[in-house]
Amino acid sequence: SQQARESMVATTNQATNIQSDSAQLNGTLESLGGETSLDVYFEWGTDDTYGNTTSVQTISSVPTDFNDTISGLSSGTTYHYRAVATDGTNTWYGGDVTFTTIATINDFNNKKLLDVASVSGTPTISRTVPIKITSGDDSTTGIGDIVLDWTNISSKSDIGVYDESGNLLDYYFESFNATAETAVIHVYRAWVQDGSTQVQIGYGNGPSDQSVVASTVFDKETDLSAGWLFNESSGDALDVT
Repeated sequence: SQQARESMVATTNQATNIQSDSAQLNGTLESLGGETSLDVYFEWGTDDTYGNTTSVQTISSVPTDFNDTISGLSSGTTYHYRAVATDGTNTWYGGDVTFTTIATINDFNNKKLLDVASVSGTPTISRTVPIKITSGDDSTTGIGDIVLDWTNISSKSDIGVYDESGNLLDYYFESFNATAETAVIHVYRAWVQDGSTQVQIGYGNGPSDQSVVASTVFDKETDLSAGWLFNESSGDALDVT
């Protein structure tokens, strides 16, 4: 078939509504190439070999903008995509365009070291911390996992997050799945790197979900590039990269 990799038939436009795991791909069909209609779609992937395609749309007038939303993306990752038009025999390609998804602080595999070693006195920082709640055996789960007995946990209202004095903290559930026995909770407070207990998780017939809305927690955030996790056995704060 006749193929034109860079053509005036299909144009690839910049992506919009870019989130941590999704984005809207945009293109314009500039010409019908002598046909009454053309099928259009996008090719996309983590490099310019693409490997994925969106659903086909049929367009019969020009110029016409078209778009599609892709999801299931990895946070903080660069993706390539291009617009494609075809009449079944000939195929025209728009130019390659890239976008990078938003990096989220709950990406447990992608954190920067929080440098407090050079600070005099007792280092303290007020920030939002992601805490991963799971089930199983303390000796086999990863560092940063807090293991609970989920027998009496069926909803978010059965989990409460408190400071070392038993005061309820500001926290927000990013996710909760009682069947999988997992949750991710973002907690805001002033953290002190002194080896003391910084957070306590109360669970089972809990505090009737006194967590706050996400904006209340994240509006207080001052350093999204740093990260903490907690030792599953002692609750001590740990620096992580």
